[in-house]
Amino acid sequence: MLKQLIQLFAEKFLVCKKEWVAEQPAISPGDSIILSVTADGENHNFTMPCTGYANLRGYGVWFADINGCTLINLGPDANGNLSVYLYAKKGQQLRYAMGPSSQFSTAYLNIYKAEGSK
Repeated sequence: MLKQLIQLFAEKFLVCKKEWVAEQPAISPGDSIILSVTADGENHNFTMPCTGYANLRGYGVWFADINGCTLINLGPDANGNLSVYLYAKKGQQLRYAMGPSSQFSTAYLNIYKAEGSK
């Protein structure tokens, strides 16, 4: 009976997760787009040009935020590097914010296309 119960659970679990698992593509590192970033601590909107992962990266920044996924460094004088990833679909409206520290160097938004996406 336990074996049948486990088999039933596994069948239901795999059927329910089938679509979710299909929506977890790998990135194509060689197929990326770099968007310019305004590092002023304010929210800025952008549209995903393809289905994939948005990577907000800053060097010498206080905080990095992409659609509410936030990393915070040790304050406005921090000399840290932060990187935030977010999966999104083509055409989805997203926002980012990047807070420069007194040690700010550079920031960018890299879009990695998901393999098999359009």
